[in-house]
Amino acid sequence: MKVYLDDERPTPPGWQRVYWPDEAIELLQTGQVTELSLDHDLGDDERGTGYDVVLWLEEAVFTQGFKPPQIKVHSANSSAREKMERGIRQIEKIINSQHETCPTCGDYQMVRRKMILIDPIWKDSPSIDPRLKYFTDLRVDDVKVENRPDAPLEQVMDGFYCEHCEKGFVSEEVLVSSHKLNRGF
Repeated sequence: MKVYLDDERPTPPGWQRVYWPDEAIELLQTGQVTELSLDHDLGDDERGTGYDVVLWLEEAVFTQGFKPPQIKVHSANSSAREKMERGIRQIEKIINSQHETCPTCGDYQMVRRKMILIDPIWKDSPSIDPRLKYFTDLRVDDVKVENRPDAPLEQVMDGFYCEHCEKGFVSEEVLVSSHKLNRGF
């Protein structure tokens, strides 16, 4: 089912219209919603806004492992749209972090979210005289140096830490996008 939360716009064909956040949440709770399109301003802020649905989804994903539908924001309120889209990105981060496993030991129970420091390092060159060093463009968190801003010379980003291995790393998604951006370096 596709759910369209709005107070004024015409409902697109094939979508079920709801006018209030509690109606959208009630349908989400059935587990039958595959797509959700949200307006923010619904005419009575006391009764709720589209952002209330995003907040409910975020809590349900985090505390109950709720599987959210595909979510779109169609609000004309640009600041509210931005806030709702940040909330949706946070939901996606929660989903991605729930299944993150350590690339070294494969454990997921010992993995927690952590800010990771990215900086360049020198290390022994593999299969070459160990007295020679080379500049690596990857650190334990597998983020290429080119993705850092010029200043400051260090960068902190969302990542993970394995208590078992005592190593930090980033998600597979970040690693793959990093390699795509820097292919051929």
